[in-house]
Amino acid sequence: MICYLNGTFLPVEHASIPVQDRGLLYGDGFFESIRVHNKAPFRWSEHWNRMERASRGLRIALPGDAARFGRVLTELCLKNNLRDGVIRITISRGPGTRGYSPKGATQTTVCLTAHPSRLETTGKSEPITVVTARSIQLTPPNLLSGFKHANRLIQVLARMEADDQNADEALLLDYSGNVAESSGANVFWFHNDTLCTPPLETNALPGVTRALVREIAADLKWSVTEQLVPPEHLYHAEGLFLANSSLGIVEVGSLDGHPIPMSPLVAALRTAYQARLDAECGSGT
Repeated sequence: MICYLNGTFLPVEHASIPVQDRGLLYGDGFFESIRVHNKAPFRWSEHWNRMERASRGLRIALPGDAARFGRVLTELCLKNNLRDGVIRITISRGPGTRGYSPKGATQTTVCLTAHPSRLETTGKSEPITVVTARSIQLTPPNLLSGFKHANRLIQVLARMEADDQNADEALLLDYSGNVAESSGANVFWFHNDTLCTPPLETNALPGVTRALVREIAADLKWSVTEQLVPPEHLYHAEGLFLANSSLGIVEVGSLDGHPIPMSPLVAALRTAYQARLDAECGSGT
């Protein structure tokens, strides 16, 4: 695979960063994962807006505007013949001196990598199995809330719990023990034919696909509500799914060993999501 690093396209195995890079040393950076469909980025402007929020919040300057990044993203898709997959944009503050102070770190590191779709890489189809992470919880909302900063140790530990139980994904709870999100996606469920999701006050990420799901639900005239619930509440859901840019709509077949029924509403939502992909990303010719 070909990646983009600080202005150069090159094979991934030839790419390297200095050992003094603050992204490596302190997680001093942020990232975005953008869905690619028909060799085109999906909802690029929404991802760019979140990158700008991260740039302002962390005071890491973006070396270029949305148009420039968009051109690099498109060229990377072409160089990798990536028709359907994910482009990850990683931004770090760059190399610096030892210590937490970022003084002198003025050369931002920019890296874009291309990844095929999950189905191509794993061969695993839906539904997936999910377990609740019990060893760690999300912190209350703070300055780092609202964008994808590079320190994801909470998510890593949650996925370790899932791996230990041979599950596909981990459910994360907030600081009060309520459902917040999964380690890599927003969470939705159906109860009494109403689409439910945790509020952002749980410190769940304001996902691009989360917003799209709500947009589609409005078009379908569905009732939507935000709820604070413990994970046990979801054992009785009429349908449960995860949503993120990398995977789209992923139905959950079991949670903590409790089977979750497959919902025709999730199927309808997935169909509508696919229609948005096709409409907004064109034919790819």
